[in-house]
Amino acid sequence: YDNKVTAPLHGFKDAEDYYAKSSSLPLLENIKTQTILINANDDSFLSDECMPFDIAKNNEHFHFLQTRFGGHVGFAKLRSSEYWIDKRLREWVIKKI
Repeated sequence: YDNKVTAPLHGFKDAEDYYAKSSSLPLLENIKTQTILINANDDSFLSDECMPFDIAKNNEHFHFLQTRFGGHVGFAKLRSSEYWIDKRLREWVIKKI
């Protein structure tokens, strides 16, 4: 899909060019403001290589939380009007203040 649609639609040569130029991964080590990245282990769009464990370990400003479930930008909590991620972000911000 990214080779045939996403890349050409946005002016990239192919999916590899799109990933190389659009990925935030190379920039994470330079973060100097308290930042949290939350991603689910069962995210079908991202491979293990996308998970910045080492960067989080070496940068005191960058925090990476990997949940077991959540899918691709999901984190919905069933039978609740609140998303799990909203609650988790509030807790993180309060802890950092």
